[in-house]
Amino acid sequence: MAQQFNYNGQANEPGIYVIFNSLKWRIYVGQTWCFKDRWRDHVKSLKANRHLNKFLQADFNLCGESAFEFHVLEVMPGSTKQSRNLREDHWIDVHYDNQKTCYNFKKLSTSLPRTCYSKSPEETSNILSEKAKAQWADPEKRALILARQKETLKPDHMTKALSVRWTGPDSLAQRQSMSTKTKVRWEQKTPEETNKILTGLARGRLPEVYAKKHEKSFEKLKAKASLVREIKTFAGKKQNKAKMFVGANLVSPDGMTMYSDIYNLRDFAKHVGVSDSWKLQEVILGVRPSYLAWTKSI
Repeated sequence: MAQQFNYNGQANEPGIYVIFNSLKWRIYVGQTWCFKDRWRDHVKSLKANRHLNKFLQADFNLCGESAFEFHVLEVMPGSTKQSRNLREDHWIDVHYDNQKTCYNFKKLSTSLPRTCYSKSPEETSNILSEKAKAQWADPEKRALILARQKETLKPDHMTKALSVRWTGPDSLAQRQSMSTKTKVRWEQKTPEETNKILTGLARGRLPEVYAKKHEKSFEKLKAKASLVREIKTFAGKKQNKAKMFVGANLVSPDGMTMYSDIYNLRDFAKHVGVSDSWKLQEVILGVRPSYLAWTKSI
């Protein structure tokens, strides 16, 4: 890399610097707490094509790395950011000319944030949006964009890499390793996590495809849940017209208690603080997946 950096023995000092394009004779003025680190950050951003100053970025892409030099303009030992900003404003004011020979597009370092497109983020967003709409409206540009997207999403090297991974000599070991990790994750779940998953499935929050995919694991989870859940029955008052449900298997909101038999649903609803007993009945009958976090055990 043929870039030139002239620290004059002040590489780790704070102060004002200038980046000079020796081919176009244009400059960029900035301030920093460490000359060496700031130059390194500039180079990194420019190489990645994501520098915030698009004028500087465009010339870097056009002229190449060797055209740019870093020079210390003013050393300010023990300075604060505010004091360096004032000196930066002074030097920008000396050279500012609307990007003819000075890359800086913000005249004052204390000005409101802006980009090379506009003076506000909202205006920038609108400008870029209009440009994007214009590109998509042009049939030729639209076709070019789609072709690039297709090439990016399905590159040959990615297809080959996936093919080697799943069909190569080590593919069986990789698949077995993934399967083992999945089993371990299921077996390490706590009773509370187990009940949470089962409750979510009962409420319809987990798709059936998920349940079928992990059918064996769910059987183990059910067995584990039955060991930690407290099984109860509820009698209530004896009434001739009381609604009884043997095998109700109604699970409490916390998932830790299951009422296997309920002999008076209205009294039970009052007991647990539920006003609509008929909605609990729908949960028991499977008409409603859940009500106030009450579910039917699966």
